[in-house]
Amino acid sequence: MDKCVFCNLDEVILENRLAWAKYDKYPVTPGHMLIISKRHIADFFAATTEERQAINALLDEARQWLFHAKIFPLKLSRYFT
Repeated sequence: MDKCVFCNLDEVILENRLAWAKYDKYPVTPGHMLIISKRHIADFFAATTEERQAINALLDEARQWLFHAKIFPLKLSRYFT
């Protein structure tokens, strides 16, 4: 299997036990972040309840991060890796 493009830890800006967040290399909008489960899953709906809580916690942290950086738009994608 090829190396996972989402598993580059050098780019992580926020993290908890089950998920991490980093800026998208090809942002659609300023501040475009990816919030990614540490376990490889097909999408958000394949996450366990605990993983969803971890992802949602990072979503809240990312919102604050972007707010303090004065980047306000928040758009959600239904797909996670």
